[in-house]
Amino acid sequence: MMEFVIRWPHDTNRVVPVPGGSRVRLVYDVNRSEVVDIPVADDISSQTFIWHDEHGLEVGRTEMLWLPDPGQLNVRRERRGTPGDACGVLSNRKGTAVQARAAWGRIMCKYDGFLAANLDTAGPGDRRVVIPWMDIVIKLGPDETLIGAGHVVAFETSPKRLRWALEASGVRMTAVLSLGEGNAIALGFYLHSPAAEDCEIHIKPWLEDRCFHGITQAFTGPENGFPKRITPSETGFTFTIDGGQLNVHAGIPFHEMPQWRYCVPLPESQARGLEPQTDVFSPGHFVWKPSEKDSIQVQAVIDGAAPEVTDESEDDLTLVTAMEQAMDLYLADRSGELTVIAGFPWFLDWGRDSLIFMRGLIACGRLNEAGSILRRFAAFEENGTLPNLLRGELVTNRETSDAPLWLVVGIGELLEAGGGQAEEFKSVVHSILEARRSGLMDQATGLIYSAPHYTWMDTDHPPFTPREGFPIEIQALWHAALKVGARWFGKESGLADKVQQSIEKLFWIDEAGWYADCLNADLSQDMRMRPNQWLAISLGVLRDPARLQRTLEATQCLLVPGAARSLRPEDTGWWPRYTGPEDVTRKPAYHNGTAWGWQYPLYSEALAKVYGSSAVSHARCLLSASSELLREGCLGQLPEILDGALPHVQRGCRAQAWSVSEWLRVLKGLERADRP
Repeated sequence: MMEFVIRWPHDTNRVVPVPGGSRVRLVYDVNRSEVVDIPVADDISSQTFIWHDEHGLEVGRTEMLWLPDPGQLNVRRERRGTPGDACGVLSNRKGTAVQARAAWGRIMCKYDGFLAANLDTAGPGDRRVVIPWMDIVIKLGPDETLIGAGHVVAFETSPKRLRWALEASGVRMTAVLSLGEGNAIALGFYLHSPAAEDCEIHIKPWLEDRCFHGITQAFTGPENGFPKRITPSETGFTFTIDGGQLNVHAGIPFHEMPQWRYCVPLPESQARGLEPQTDVFSPGHFVWKPSEKDSIQVQAVIDGAAPEVTDESEDDLTLVTAMEQAMDLYLADRSGELTVIAGFPWFLDWGRDSLIFMRGLIACGRLNEAGSILRRFAAFEENGTLPNLLRGELVTNRETSDAPLWLVVGIGELLEAGGGQAEEFKSVVHSILEARRSGLMDQATGLIYSAPHYTWMDTDHPPFTPREGFPIEIQALWHAALKVGARWFGKESGLADKVQQSIEKLFWIDEAGWYADCLNADLSQDMRMRPNQWLAISLGVLRDPARLQRTLEATQCLLVPGAARSLRPEDTGWWPRYTGPEDVTRKPAYHNGTAWGWQYPLYSEALAKVYGSSAVSHARCLLSASSELLREGCLGQLPEILDGALPHVQRGCRAQAWSVSEWLRVLKGLERADRP
């Protein structure tokens, strides 16, 4: 039976994920501990353990989350009752997106929008928010009801649409929002109760025309300019925007009634130290008489065609199926190949994120899509470098030490899966390996140097997590890339062995019981505990069984449900809450206590590698913790990060590509390991 260790008082500031059927050792100090056997779980449940001092008095509490096998869990991507801050996200291969709140009629940040259009033809670029939301007003005689959060009965998401069940003034209806293949949405309204003869429902679109990183300030020109850009008709209007024209029509009467709403609050943006409010404009409203028509559709099109919309509730899905569907959100076209949107609502396509995500596609058997991503980024290679951030046609930021190595690792995994030909990647692999061997490698150790902020822990203003020198995951990727070179491209393998020996010799901290996160430029050890060493286990560079068992026991303290803390609480610089202005408080926290979704599955993978078949069941159970995150925040998706301390609030991007893909990649690997 696997044993997991929980310590006093360190583990009173986190929820501890515990696989069902395992054993927990509750450690007060070196002389006092208790052992609890956790029953095999068939659903997620929790238990609060109360810590007592030697006199029997309560001194603290730790919540344990007991976890079943993920194959036993179903997911309904629905929020009933109070909407809270739940939302749904839609996207398409063009890079256009929707982020809408469960609370109808509310926006919480500048990235919210019923239509955030991508007008860049080269690939994903800065989107333009053109329809932030639409109001619904129910009129019964002289009485008017503005639909709001209190009228939402349920909110449901799927990869193709968002659905609200609404009830007010005796009217029951649903609203279904769908995104087409281009810059086009359709919003269907469906009546589910008898309509009074004098009932009218007014639907009022609100408009902006701004980059999704900005806000609208009416006094800077839009106040006079927006009304002049409206051309009304009997059943809708057109709105000239920067780079195109928005056509909004519904097949019912449109009443022109220009109106500005000033200083619409953006509380989430304000909490992040960004602009606290925006201004929005409406040219008028549609008038729907439900006694005459029991459903209508409002279509808003810049290019392409409005999608078909139907009013059907979604069935429950298995957790695995829900996660497989979640991957589609992030794929986008770029110059005839595929790329990956790193996260919604504000990221575009990043090099390392796309290539890590691509590994999940390979694990799921989606080899054509994975190969397309590899070819897209291989074409960007220059002198052994890859772009870190893409924006439309702009491909300039190459400040990444890991993206080129991820490319080589991904090429190797694609070839192993039978999804490509080695010859098409030979020159790019040679360029990447030789650039490191000749320009970045320490000749004595074979390890390669990384500049500050070039790893995934890349905060750089000031460099809160510089990790300058020899980070452990960069060495693990270097070792794996050298193995790919030897296996598929005829490169000599002796250097890989030298790198492996240097990592074992120089990174191990025997008195601590884990591996150093980074060697400084002089090869001295950074003693702080971070989760990056798990990737070195995952990629097979760390092999000493006794050391690895000690490492996995020591680093359990980094786990919270569905995410891994980026720094141990006892270490210098621990900053667990990702809130406030970016350069003042968020950047210091980003990689110094904030918990990351993409690294959490690596612990499960490492557990199975170190302990073998006896640990596969526990490793699978650990993955179930992520299912709790699907029911909050962005429904059906995993977030970028959580606070590292209680109550582990979701932060950052509400839907993050590598959080989803790494979960699936590891689960698929564990499924293969569990087969006889």
